[in-house]
Amino acid sequence: MVGVEVPNPQLFTALAITFAAFIGGYAAGLTGAALGVAYGVYFFSTPGTFLEFTPANAARVAVNVITLPAIAILTSHLRYRLTRETFGRVRKFLDAAAAPIIGVDAKGLVNIWNDAAIAEIGWPREWVIGRPLTDLLTEEDEKKALSESLFKLVQGAASEGIEVSVSAKSGEPVRILVRFTADRDAQGDLLGAVGVAQNVTLLKSARDALEQSRARFRDFAEMGADRLWECDGDYRLTYRWQRMGGSGLLKNDDFIGRTWWEIHTAPESRTSIEVLRKKMESREEFRNCLLRLFNGPDGRARYRMLSGRPIFDAAGRFAGYRGVATEVTDEILAREATAVLQERLEGILSHSTSGIMLADTEGHVILANRRFSEWYGASAMGVGAAMEENVFKAREAESCIEMNREVLASSKPVEREIEFSFVSGGKHPVLVTKFPVYSPAGALSAIGTIHTDLTEVRDAQNRLAQSQRLEVVGQLTGGIAHDFNNLLAVIQGNGEMLREQVAPLEDSGAADAILRAVNRGSELTGRLLAFARRQSLRPEVVDLADLVGHARDLLRRTLPTNIEIRTEFADGLWFVNCDPGQLENALLNLAINARDAMPAGGTLSITCRNIPAREISAAAPGPIGGEDEGVLAPGDYIAIDVTDTGTGMPAEVIAHAFEPFFTTKDAGKGSGLGLSMVYGFARQSGGAAVISSEPGNGATVSIFLPRTDAPAHVRAERQNNNPIKGSGQVILVLEDMADVLSLVRRMLEKSGYRVLCASNTEDARRHVEAANPKVELILSDVMLAGRESGPKFTAAIHAEHPDIEVLMMSGFPAEAARSAGIIGKDTEILRKPFTRETLVRAVRHALER
Repeated sequence: MVGVEVPNPQLFTALAITFAAFIGGYAAGLTGAALGVAYGVYFFSTPGTFLEFTPANAARVAVNVITLPAIAILTSHLRYRLTRETFGRVRKFLDAAAAPIIGVDAKGLVNIWNDAAIAEIGWPREWVIGRPLTDLLTEEDEKKALSESLFKLVQGAASEGIEVSVSAKSGEPVRILVRFTADRDAQGDLLGAVGVAQNVTLLKSARDALEQSRARFRDFAEMGADRLWECDGDYRLTYRWQRMGGSGLLKNDDFIGRTWWEIHTAPESRTSIEVLRKKMESREEFRNCLLRLFNGPDGRARYRMLSGRPIFDAAGRFAGYRGVATEVTDEILAREATAVLQERLEGILSHSTSGIMLADTEGHVILANRRFSEWYGASAMGVGAAMEENVFKAREAESCIEMNREVLASSKPVEREIEFSFVSGGKHPVLVTKFPVYSPAGALSAIGTIHTDLTEVRDAQNRLAQSQRLEVVGQLTGGIAHDFNNLLAVIQGNGEMLREQVAPLEDSGAADAILRAVNRGSELTGRLLAFARRQSLRPEVVDLADLVGHARDLLRRTLPTNIEIRTEFADGLWFVNCDPGQLENALLNLAINARDAMPAGGTLSITCRNIPAREISAAAPGPIGGEDEGVLAPGDYIAIDVTDTGTGMPAEVIAHAFEPFFTTKDAGKGSGLGLSMVYGFARQSGGAAVISSEPGNGATVSIFLPRTDAPAHVRAERQNNNPIKGSGQVILVLEDMADVLSLVRRMLEKSGYRVLCASNTEDARRHVEAANPKVELILSDVMLAGRESGPKFTAAIHAEHPDIEVLMMSGFPAEAARSAGIIGKDTEILRKPFTRETLVRAVRHALER
């Protein structure tokens, strides 16, 4: 621009400086003047040379240097005076305001503090101005809230009120409510904030007092059980105080604007709500109206007691009701539970199988249950009666009175067994228990008495003792039968061999007599084993109608003609699983006993009937016996009743009828094993045998057998009786009884086998280990002398030499050995005594397995 002729800018520069100084003050005006002087120096310099002036331009520069700062200073001073006058007017206005006015700049420092603020808070203006406003607050959280509120104003948020506690000069905090508004300049820049405050200290105290009053009212309401309510003239609730911690089933919103009968519409509420409605429509005061309400989430009914008083306006018009509602659910339910408990206790007392009585310390009856009346007569129920002196006989009463004295003296229960005479007749053993009863204060006020009839217990104990005797006899007879079978085996085997030797030469009648005796002895041991429940059974599915029909034909040939035989079968008779041969023997034994009981003739009836599981306890009364005394396994049964019209049996005979060798027949006319065999067969088959009889009225023996659902099957064909010979196979016989060992050796050798003998397991093992000749079969007795049994020894040998077969023999049946764990469930046993043919067949079968 140097050297270029342009208009003199002094006028424009002066105007700009004037504006800047007026708007920005001294700093802005002087800055503008400095810039104006620098521009003038540059503008008036000689073209091409800086700071060289013509005389005229030098004068112009001098004018700029003098006039421009003068203009800035004068303009700024004018602005200051105008501002001070304006602020003075504003200050007078602020001081004239009745409310405290507080202003802060953009940094939060106090710049306005009017006279009202001084009067309310106490701090002078010079002490407050320039301090952060937050320094005046007493609570840290309120300081944070005030800072956040001012920050929101900076961000352009709308003004909002905030309540804070300010530390007053007096030392007491002053509670003020202040609403700040942002203070901005003409350009919108934030200058600070100005707020009008209101002293709310008294208001807060009043509010706190109101809250305390409400809290006190709420506490009183909560500690009580009442809910307050109010309704208008249309009976619609306008107010309801819900006690805190209440049921919470309905909230206040569910009540307001509705009547009680619109709220509680459940069917169970209908009756009691209708009663309330009539009371309220009468517009009279009512008290304690019980409402049966809806069931709660726990399923329990809800009960409420309502009381109300009508309210009227100034003109006397009905305006509604005001009242209380008390929750009485717990009380009502407790009352109902008490009534139910009392009813149950009365039921227990009425139906108890024991006699229960309560008497005072003088012996006068307070209460007695129905059992006392049944046992001792109606007078025993008379409350106030001295029962033990007036009802019981002298000796019984004396014992009871003595027990009362013991209870009063020791304050402890006393028990004693006494025989009492019942009004129904006879004496009964009764366990009497007396015990002290105390009052709520802890004093002994009464004596409780429990009478327990021990008649059935004594009968059960007697049956158990009988069962135990039978069990001991059964074990004894089983052991005897086992040893006897070994003897019979020797006799039978040698008898058969004797008959074979003498038959071609002379009459073999002696040998035949020996064998017949063996058969009778075997039958006798069979009965012993049947009683002991240790005989070998071959159960199969049996159609009783079929089996009894065949047995009836046999009985017709066995019984005399003056005895009529009748059979009866229930429709749809179930099947049983039992040994048909043993069942036929049982029926034959019962028929023979019936024949002896009817010497002049009579009727023998055999009835088969189904007994469902639910009826078995009633269908099988009396002693069942066995280790599970008096109990049959749950399930369905079939009863076979064998009834005669003979002389019958008294109770003392029935008690021993199942015992072995017990008989009422003359000597030589009975073994006493018939009924015991029936009893043992029934128990071993999973059932029971029961006798029902009275002298002169005949007798019935009932056999109960468990039902099976399997269909009956055809019996296996009989085995071929053709003799079988051996071909020199080597058989090791292990038997500790020398006579049996010698007999078996001769029987096998005569049948074509090569036999090695051993009387103990050590000798037997040496024969096996020698391997010359090689043993092909071990025939071993089950019970051996020594520590090792036959099954244990043969199992060990078979494990070492799987090619050696094993066959067991015993005078003890397989079922007993299996139940005792001596042999496995699949082990076959050759039962002693046996014929040579039976022995050879069993050996041949074992070798061919």
